Amino acid sequence: MAKSKNRFNVLRNEPVNKSAVNCDKQSDVDAMKTELKPPPIFIQGVTSYAEMLENLVKIVERDTFIIKSLANDIVKINVDTADNFRKLVKGLKYEKIAFSIHTNSSLNALIKLLPGICIIL
Repeated sequence: MAKSKNRFNVLRNEPVNKSAVNCDKQSDVDAMKTELKPPPIFIQGVTSYAEMLENLVKIVERDTFIIKSLANDIVKINVDTADNFRKLVKGLKYEKIAFSIHTNSSLNALIKLLPGICIIL
């Protein structure tokens, strides 16, 4: 007879050792910052895709963003890190290129509701 693990051991009600759970507020905030991806940037009225790509590469490196062309001459740009996001936004403002950023409102509401609360997943 083969031995197997009980898959439902995770669901057992055992008392939680409070000393083992570290709820350091600053480390929780830092962890949330590293896990969150920057919101996408939308640029409207793009007529020359190659020229736009050339200008973006001047601001941030080529492998740090993904571009998706949408309908009505709109381009969606996803950047991999917050630093590259800041660089791109600053560069677009400097070049006076109109853009928009749409954040996830439910995520913003969650962050406002739970400041300083340790969440264990």
